[in-house]
Amino acid sequence: MEKQMEGTIYGEIVAAIENGRLPEDFAISYNDPYFNNEQIWMAPGAIDGMSIYHFRHEELAEMDNNEIIEAIMAASSGNPQAYAMFSGLGRRLRAIDIIDDLQQQVREHADELDATQLYKFAILELILEGRDIECVKFGLELLELFGEPNDKVKAIVRNLGLYSEFTIFSVFNMLLWENGNEEIFNLVKNVEGWGRVHAIERLKPETQEIKDWLLYDGGCNDPLASYTALTCMINSGAAERLKNRTTDKEYSAIGTLIGYLIEGEPGDGISELPEAESVLADYVSQAGLHNLDIYGYKIIYDILYYASKEMDFPDLVSLCGQVLTSDACRNCIEKAVKEGRGIDLAIACGIPYQEPLLQALKENFDKQYSNCRYLLNDKDYLEKTLDVFREHIPPETIEQNPKDEMGFGAEYAKYRQLDFLLQELRDKPFCAIDYVSRTIASPVTRNRTMSMRILKSWVTMNKKPLQEMLPQIYNRLLEIHTREVNEGVRESVQQLIDGMTEFPEHEM
Repeated sequence: MEKQMEGTIYGEIVAAIENGRLPEDFAISYNDPYFNNEQIWMAPGAIDGMSIYHFRHEELAEMDNNEIIEAIMAASSGNPQAYAMFSGLGRRLRAIDIIDDLQQQVREHADELDATQLYKFAILELILEGRDIECVKFGLELLELFGEPNDKVKAIVRNLGLYSEFTIFSVFNMLLWENGNEEIFNLVKNVEGWGRVHAIERLKPETQEIKDWLLYDGGCNDPLASYTALTCMINSGAAERLKNRTTDKEYSAIGTLIGYLIEGEPGDGISELPEAESVLADYVSQAGLHNLDIYGYKIIYDILYYASKEMDFPDLVSLCGQVLTSDACRNCIEKAVKEGRGIDLAIACGIPYQEPLLQALKENFDKQYSNCRYLLNDKDYLEKTLDVFREHIPPETIEQNPKDEMGFGAEYAKYRQLDFLLQELRDKPFCAIDYVSRTIASPVTRNRTMSMRILKSWVTMNKKPLQEMLPQIYNRLLEIHTREVNEGVRESVQQLIDGMTEFPEHEM
């Protein structure tokens, strides 16, 4: 039972385990039949996760149930084609979607099955020697029907659970073990992504250690934290903790969960939290007891927005307002703005940000360039911001050689920075023409695409053909048209050369 054949999924997982967990970038690539058998990469467990949370499942057709029965019977009888039958089943039907149907068929035909043979098939052929993702899952689904296994099989289940593609199936097995909750807790601490989502949802808060882990670590699972934020909030006892003075660590962790809950979709939102208004009021009431950073005040603002726009909680709105108009909040925001952070919150609170942000852009352009949008849309700071760009990326240094280049390498860093400038120019006719006249021939496709959108927007706004409106750029387009290597960009160039003066919004 400990033997793993070379090239098996289980063998690949075991070989990669380091210090009780898998490397962050570990993934088993496979051709997924749901994507026309093309080689794809999706986060492990993502397709099953989306299936559970977002898809509605129809009742299984009779022919599908018959195929399930045939595969089970073949496995029970020792038919050498049994694995191929399960493999074929997995190419049409995802294991997570038919788990109930598969197990129900085994129960209904129990008298006709050789339980020992089926058990061995599930472990040896599907789980240990399986080379198909869905076959390993089918094996775990069958194994679940036999109750608590011996220690060797438990070790196999634990190892598979470390990989998010199989976590939920391992957890289903662990739920049947005598110390199943402890097993799930040990597993959830060593898995992230979709695996952590599924394990948290089935972890019972039986001890203070588990409650503390759910509070401090359960929400550390970007970008999927919103799926489990409600469970972590409830099962960590956050509402009860807020009835007393919280520690800085508790308060910060609760705030993080509240932030995810207010984001709402795709997981359960704040409205699903029992007595949400009272819990949020308790949280905001303690703000003055803690040294909040810019993120902490952002959460208070999000609560205010939720209380005023999504719900009718006037008392909560008032509480938030008191915090956000405090000297402590203003000082925190002003400090953050000087570092190029918290701009949206400064705008929401009516705190001037332009001058310190411009200074931050001048002093640390490579880190602050993405904030240029806040200044470019202020007429008093538009030219000042362009001057900073001209200092760091002189227009004449933009290479004039259109390539089919995505621009990911370090050598294209300035072209990626230009994207943030270009995307703000579509509603500003004749602004930064020195850049536009050069980026239309940039080596990076995205620069050129955005430049075409700018020009289309300008001619549409002015209802004049480019030749009349900007003859110099028109002549440049004539010159580079034959050198354009991207079909989409070349088509846009031709449209502008042809004198079109109106474009649909999605092209601008």
